Amino acid sequence: AETNFKILHGILPCGVNLMRWRILPSDKCTICNEIKNISHLIYDCKYAKCIWEKISKITGTTICLEDIVLGERLNDDVNFAVSLITFIIYKEWLILSLENKSRSRHMNTDVLVSELKHRNTVYKNVKCMKNCVGLIDYIIEQLQN
Repeated sequence: AETNFKILHGILPCGVNLMRWRILPSDKCTICNEIKNISHLIYDCKYAKCIWEKISKITGTTICLEDIVLGERLNDDVNFAVSLITFIIYKEWLILSLENKSRSRHMNTDVLVSELKHRNTVYKNVKCMKNCVGLIDYIIEQLQN
C-alpha cells in the first residue's frame, strides 16, 4: 500500500530523486540510458517491460502503467498481484542501487519467484488473502516454466 501511495503521488524514490538528494551520482538507467523516473523504473525500462509482458501472458490481461498506478480495470486478485510485483521490481532496484550495483540486462525471474514464494507462505496463513494465494501460486509456476 505504501509503494502504491508513493507511486500515485509521484514520491517514490527513483534515480531522479536519489540524484537530486545526492545519494546516486546519475539519474540514467544503466540498461536503457533513459532518465530513471518512477514510470521508467517500474514499467518503461526494458527490464520491467519484460516482466510485465510475461505477467500479462500469465494473467491473460495486458498490464499497462495505468493498471499499476490506478488499478481500476483489473479484478482484485490481479490488482494485488500487480501491486506485489511492482513492489518487488522496485525493491530489487533499490537494494542494488544502495549497494552501487546495477540490474542485469535480462529479467531475473529467480528474484521475482523467490520474493513471491516468500510472501505467499505468509498469505496462506491470512484468511482474507486466500483468493490471492492461488493466483500467486499460478504465477510462480508459470515463471518457473
